[in-house]
Amino acid sequence: MALQESDKELKQNETELTEFIKKDEEETQRTVQEMENETKKKKDKEAQIKKIESEINSLKSDINKNLDILNTQEEYKNFLGQLGS
Repeated sequence: MALQESDKELKQNETELTEFIKKDEEETQRTVQEMENETKKKKDKEAQIKKIESEINSLKSDINKNLDILNTQEEYKNFLGQLGS
């Protein structure tokens, strides 16, 4: 009788352990998938930030070129104004 009870308890423990391991593996898979998704999102955001920074730098360069042109035009304007005086 005691041997049968012990065998039954051992089988129950084995079943519970197997279920625990299965649930743990599933949770691990979900966690890994979530981490991969978050990593992809982070890389996408970083790429987006780099693109925007590049666009900002390009616009700053254009602004500086336009300011140089404006300064040159103002010098010509002043020069022509002095000639007309």
